[in-house]
Order: sequence, then C-alpha cells, then structure tokens
Amino acid sequence: MRTGSWNDHAIKRKIRLKCAKRPILKEIERIIGFKFEKS
Repeated sequence: MRTGSWNDHAIKRKIRLKCAKRPILKEIERIIGFKFEKS
C-alpha cells in the first residue's frame, strides 16, 4: 500500500501546518495525527 508516500506527504503537511500556525490547520493536523495513531 502507499504507506511510505502518504507518510512523506503527511510530514510535509505537518511542517506546513506548523509554519502557518492557524486554528483550522491545527485541527487538520490533529485529525491526521489521530489517523496515524489508529493505523
């Protein structure tokens, strides 16, 4: 499955979200983090 490529995309997204420092983006980061913990 595309675990590796998806992981890279998530890392890049997390970095961008942290750079943006916006509540909406933080919420998305939380959802992404939750999905990763479930995997």
